[in-house]
Parts: sequence; C-alpha cells; structure tokens
Amino acid sequence: MTSDLLRKLHASRAFDPTPSRSQMAELHVPFDLLLGSTDYESRFRQAVMRGDRIALIGASGAGKSSTTEFVLNGTNVGSIAPLRIRMGMQTDAIVAEPSTFPSLLVSSIARQLDRDKKVRKADQLVRGGTHKRPVTLSLGGGISWLTGELALELGSVVTEPLTGEDVVEQAIKVLNLIRRRGLEPTLVFDDTDQWIRRPGIGTDPEPRIAAFFGPTLRMIADRLPAASVIAVHTDYVQSPHFDQAHDFLDTRITLPNLDRSLVGKLVTRRARNACDVRDLRTDQFIRRNALDRLFDLYLERNSVRRMLRNLNDALVRACDDGASAVETAHVVAAIAG
Repeated sequence: MTSDLLRKLHASRAFDPTPSRSQMAELHVPFDLLLGSTDYESRFRQAVMRGDRIALIGASGAGKSSTTEFVLNGTNVGSIAPLRIRMGMQTDAIVAEPSTFPSLLVSSIARQLDRDKKVRKADQLVRGGTHKRPVTLSLGGGISWLTGELALELGSVVTEPLTGEDVVEQAIKVLNLIRRRGLEPTLVFDDTDQWIRRPGIGTDPEPRIAAFFGPTLRMIADRLPAASVIAVHTDYVQSPHFDQAHDFLDTRITLPNLDRSLVGKLVTRRARNACDVRDLRTDQFIRRNALDRLFDLYLERNSVRRMLRNLNDALVRACDDGASAVETAHVVAAIAG
C-alpha cells in the first residue's frame, strides 16, 4: 500500500478528534456495531422516544457526545427534537434558583428565533421577494427540525421574558407546542463536565453537583414535559449527591470500555467510512505495534477522543515522512507532543 491512502485518510479527516456536531453523527462508530449488541445506541434511541430521562455515563472522551449526536442528529432520528443546553457556558446561578433553568431554555429559543429572523430578512434582500423559507432552530449546534409554522408559534410564546413561576409555565407551553407537532422535545445536557468542574466558577464543585442532581433535576422531572439526556462523568457516579438523582433518572447507560481488538475495529471502521473502502484492513494504514501503543494510551483514561487525537497527529507525521503506514515512531512522537 502506498502513501496515497494515508494522504486520503488525512484529507478526509478520518480520525478528527473534534468534529462538528453534525460530523460527530457521521463519524461515530456505534458501540452497538462494535459489540454486536443493542445496549447502547438502540437502547438510547428507544428511551428518548419514550420520553425518558437518561443518564449517559462515561469518562471524559469516552464517546458521550458522539453517541448523543449519532442518536439525536444522525440518520433515521424520526421525531426527536433536541434542545441543547450549553451548561459549560453557565455560572452557578443555573442551580441557585429553580426558575433559572426554564428561563435559560426560553431565552435560548428566543435568541435563536431572532437570529433566524435576521438571516431570513438578509436572504430576502439578496434574493428579492418575500418567500417564507423553513426556519432552523439549534440551541448550540446544527440540527434542523423546526418548521416555519412552529417557529411562528414559539415566537409568540417567548417574545416576553418572564420570571419565577411564570417562566416555568412559559417553558412548559414551549415544550407542549413542540410535542403537539408530533415531535419529542429532548433536553440535552452534554457538557456538564465542563460546567461542574470548570475553574473560576467556585472552588468546590460538590455544591454544584448536589444542586444539579438534586433540586434542578427534580424540577425538570416534575415540571418539564420532555425527555432529557444528561452526560454524567464516571466521577459523579461515586458522589453521594448522584444517588439523590436515582428516582429522577429512568434509564442509565454506561458506555463500555474497549479491549484491544475493539479499538482496532473502531479506527478501521473510521478509516473505511472516510475512504469509502469496505474491505480496508487495519494493517494497510497502521502497524500493529503502533496500534498497540495507541491502545495503551486509551487504557490510561478510557478516552477514545485522546486516542484519536494522537492517531491523527501520528497520521500527519506519517504523511510528512511519505510513509506507507503509521509506524510506532509516529505514535510515540505524537504522544510526546
């Protein structure tokens, strides 16, 4: 095999560790496929369609985000309507007062609809005329599920900012409008790791963990008619505060740790998808010892993202060398930085 394959893998970003949300859905290799099971993506999708509150448990980089995007933003998503809540951008106020979260949900929709309105006006100026185009709503990333009529309905509800109990009722009305359109509104808390343990918003994360998995999640469960997906770091499972959320979580899905053969299958599947070569073998683009070194790296934190980041770096080095495959030296140099 020549170096052409490596250049093709690089150009197609086969091992991109930080793709966009829509690319995550395309690049994700399902755990169900790797393990020949229905315990992960299939179970996740079924839970969302039931309107469950779901805890997706795994270490940082284990695949929580890509699994979520595969289910909610991939093909055959059906009637799922994701509403992403960017927790990583929030302060402690998000759990200080029960009405803060519904207010965030409502204001996020209002801001997005306002941006979409400005985009449509600009588009009309360029194109001429007043043809109404479909509206896209995305709270933090590229999912297009909202039609123009639903946008108008929601716009009439979220135009006036409310407070206290009124904003809770406002959020309930928003979610019910979405559901009446035959969609399953799904609140997505995908970056709780960044928020709960982020430096600069409080020295002790435990009060944040206690508040989020206690009063905040209780309010969501009791008041908001929507499915929920909550990314839960494995560290949180050991916290006594996480136990208080037991009654509010209908489905718990713990992402699996991969063995050596599964890591090989994962990177090979990524390479096949990127190059559109169904019969591509692992040894055609990476040496066995190099893959073993990547597996050792994966084991340190059970992080697929970290492993892919270093594989991507090693691939760049191999391309620079004009090599025909990623060698152990390329991986070692990538890890050393």
